[in-house]
Amino acid sequence: MAHGELKERLKEIESLKNQLQAENKYLQEEIRLNHNFDEIVSKSKRFHKVLQQIEQVASTDATVLIMGESGTGKELIARAIHNISLRSRKHFARVMSDGGISFARFIQSMKQTQPGNTVLTAASPTHVAKPAPTHGTQRKPVAPRAQPSPAKTAQPTPKTQPPQPTPTPPAHTGTVIGSTKLPINSSKDFINPADGNNSLLIHLPNGNFVACERACTHEGVPVYYDNGSQQLVCPAHDAIFDPANNFSVVQGPAQTPLPGVSIRVNADGTITTG
Repeated sequence: MAHGELKERLKEIESLKNQLQAENKYLQEEIRLNHNFDEIVSKSKRFHKVLQQIEQVASTDATVLIMGESGTGKELIARAIHNISLRSRKHFARVMSDGGISFARFIQSMKQTQPGNTVLTAASPTHVAKPAPTHGTQRKPVAPRAQPSPAKTAQPTPKTQPPQPTPTPPAHTGTVIGSTKLPINSSKDFINPADGNNSLLIHLPNGNFVACERACTHEGVPVYYDNGSQQLVCPAHDAIFDPANNFSVVQGPAQTPLPGVSIRVNADGTITTG
């Protein structure tokens, strides 16, 4: 009886030991995530996975490509990778860019710089086949008789019409915030001149243009346009809004839609507001 009770006690102690080890590992991971990334604050579970990926790649010499809409914190991610890498004692080189470069344009430029790609700058010469000479006696061509030229009659000189003025297209009104050249299923930042708030111009997949202010109606965190889900997403609390449906709430914790911005698409290709 005492031997069986001792085995049960040892089994219970082993179970408690495993539980303590698991909790210790979890707490160490939480401490590492909270103290290694002082510039990043987020309660999102999905963003914690991003922090774990940062730790994994920072210990290597691999080249990392960080993609995302403007204002989503790509520089913070790059700085976090630098701070916990073996190069943390060296300077962090920040690259300034106006509007960024699209992934498609990046791939195209890479292909053009590969050796062996020949750019044709002129057409190949065209060879014209010459007719083969015929054998035998050839007759000399007989010159045609000259025909008398008809008498020329004086034509009346047409009156010169005065040049017509070129009509001037009507000028657009309001502040220009973008153009119709914005790629489809993408977005562009602008400052709303009505209130000075940061806003987004979005070219929807259906071809329409819409605009809204970026501050999430939950806690004011700037949202970004996710072209994969075609939704507006809050990176801090995972709130989701639908730009094709008056920026209505798709997923909380936000309760009210994003404020829309009135825009006009003009005949000259500009998009204005105000």
